Amino acid sequence: MSFPDSPMGPWPLIVLAAGASRRFGSDKRFASLADGRSLLERTLAECSRLSAKRYLVLESEREDTQSLALRYGYIPVIAERARNGMGASLAAGVAALPANSTGCWVCPVDLPALDVSALRPLFERLFVAEAGSDASIEALAPSYEGRRGHPAWISAQHFGFLQTLNGDEGAKRLWQAGGGGLCETVDHAGVVLDADTAEQLAAIKDSQM
Repeated sequence: MSFPDSPMGPWPLIVLAAGASRRFGSDKRFASLADGRSLLERTLAECSRLSAKRYLVLESEREDTQSLALRYGYIPVIAERARNGMGASLAAGVAALPANSTGCWVCPVDLPALDVSALRPLFERLFVAEAGSDASIEALAPSYEGRRGHPAWISAQHFGFLQTLNGDEGAKRLWQAGGGGLCETVDHAGVVLDADTAEQLAAIKDSQM
């Protein structure tokens, strides 16, 4: 079985972009990157290669974020409890998915160096499992040098749990002891280089120069 570098699978994608950016000091979604795009625009463009069914979780119906969502083919989802934390945003995103979804991709907005082509090992593992009707993969995330990263794939069997989330904690417990989550090693640091602060974003930009 052969795979293109970044195939689109049957699973929808959720991009989480409803956070308050408290640690960043300003709205990091519109922080400028080296290529002139905002962090949000680059993430939407790059992640659009993952799925044809795309959802962007936002905190409000702002014209600028809504415009970017439509430009890159995302369905905006408003998380009414977004201020409660990432868990509430994830719950809103999962609730918006089509009822027949067998799983989904989840990606935070703050991965400025992400290249989804690096997720090829995850796609291969998921496609092989689906072809063999293997339901043993409950959650799968990329791992770089021992660090778990994003985007992560989560089986529909956990959607009920995800919709109960309401605080700062997202789906990480799926990768804790007994949670059922697996990791697949990739050779791309961009899956773990998140920009929680302005200093982290500056360091990532410097490393790309």
